[in-house]
Amino acid sequence: MRNNSRARKLKASTLKQWLSMVLVAIMLGFSNVILEEDRSVNDTKVRIEIVEALSEEGVID
Repeated sequence: MRNNSRARKLKASTLKQWLSMVLVAIMLGFSNVILEEDRSVNDTKVRIEIVEALSEEGVID
């Protein structure tokens, strides 16, 4: 009987650990999607390239 309860605790512990890893992976995925969307909305690289191109043409002094 004692051995059976130990096996149950081990299974519960393993299940809890697996479930927490899955939840962390999902949260990291959502975080990356939000970050990537924010980067695409507020992309400064395009603005910098436009300003550099205009300054090379002599439009901006």
